[in-house]
Amino acid sequence: MHLVDLTKDELYYLIDQCIHSERDRAILKRKLHDGITYECLAEEFDLSVGQTKNIVYKGKDRLVTALERMEDGSKQGCLWQQHSY
Repeated sequence: MHLVDLTKDELYYLIDQCIHSERDRAILKRKLHDGITYECLAEEFDLSVGQTKNIVYKGKDRLVTALERMEDGSKQGCLWQQHSY
């Protein structure tokens, strides 16, 4: 499974469970679901474009790792319970 295969609810749940910073969660949701550009996100959150890209890249990496752990049945990821959506 890939991030693009997730429904909006699944993506938001994954982000909420794996990303601790409220700001970073908002940035990831706006980028991954809404498709907002890095430039617009940087302006909206008063960050540089580089900072915004860094947040998204690190966040996506964390989400992908969590999905891989879920697929492997590992309880070491940020999601350790199965939920219905």
